[in-house]
Amino acid sequence: MTPTSAQTDLAQRFFEIIESSNWTSGDDPVELSMAISLAMRATGLLALHRLENIAGEFPATIQTLLAGPTITEASVDSSEVLGFVDLVDLLSDKDLSCVAPNLHRGWQDKTQSCQNARTLVRRELNFSIDENMRGRLLHAAQANQRLFLLPDPAQLDLALLKPALLSLFDLATQLAGENGPAALISALKEKT
Repeated sequence: MTPTSAQTDLAQRFFEIIESSNWTSGDDPVELSMAISLAMRATGLLALHRLENIAGEFPATIQTLLAGPTITEASVDSSEVLGFVDLVDLLSDKDLSCVAPNLHRGWQDKTQSCQNARTLVRRELNFSIDENMRGRLLHAAQANQRLFLLPDPAQLDLALLKPALLSLFDLATQLAGENGPAALISALKEKT
């Protein structure tokens, strides 16, 4: 996957938001939902970038999804686009239950395929997400869907939304790696 200039700018904007901490000042669900939407897209881009070195080691169905242009925020099942929930599944600790069973197709048992994919990801990234963080990330995905798909007034628990956004920021920081966001943004810009 080669990121576009727009995708690189998106990731840079995302890290600027992380560093500014302005998003925590208000209780506006629309403002928080915009931050979550941006965070989900940027985190997906960062993850795809970090996983490109091992893409060939995954089963063919996952390889095809990783070669796609970017992830989708949608939590609806799509066999053609890697979704945010699919990404959360790949980044999860290998012993957690599979939250994206349709991601794991082919000759292997879905549970075994899920564990194998997660083992590859853990080996490459040197981290996986635990059950608590996964729950917050899935809550972010759910909140994103509710705000954009349901008519007004969609009610969300802001007390749960902020920790979900913080988990997205934590994940992005982990995905940036030991050299940090600046080095990752620079690497993405070199590819565009």
